[in-house]
Amino acid sequence: MNILPETTSQTTTTPTTTTKPKRKRRKRRKPRVLGDVAEPTDNDVLFGKGGDINTHPGNIRFRQKALELRPVYEESSKVQKQKIANELVKFVKNERHRFLEEKEGLWREVIGYNGWHDKASATLRDANRKKSN
Repeated sequence: MNILPETTSQTTTTPTTTTKPKRKRRKRRKPRVLGDVAEPTDNDVLFGKGGDINTHPGNIRFRQKALELRPVYEESSKVQKQKIANELVKFVKNERHRFLEEKEGLWREVIGYNGWHDKASATLRDANRKKSN
C-alpha cells in the first residue's frame, strides 16, 4: 500500500519578457558659474564659436599650446588625457589670464574648474580630429 499522495508532473511556464539593455545615462551638465563683467584682453581665452572667437589672440595661443600637447594626448589613457587638459588650463591660469563667456551681450569670467577643463578637453579633441582629417 502506498501512503504517499500521488504526484503529477506538471510543468509551469512563466512568460518570458525581453528587456532592453539599459542606456547609459549622460551626466547632466552643471551650468557654468559666471563672474563679473569683463572686457576681453588679447590674453584671455573666449568661449564660443565663430570667426571672431577663432581669430582672438588668446584663443590662437590656446590652440597652439593644444597642438604642442596633442601628440602626447593621442597616445594617452583617459586619466592621462585629463591631466593633459589640466596642463592646458594651467597654461592659461598661471599667466593670470581668464576664460570668458558672452552672456546677454556682456563678457563674463567663467568661474570654476569644470568650465575651464571642458574647454581644454574640447580643444585637445578638436585639434586631434582636424589633424587626422
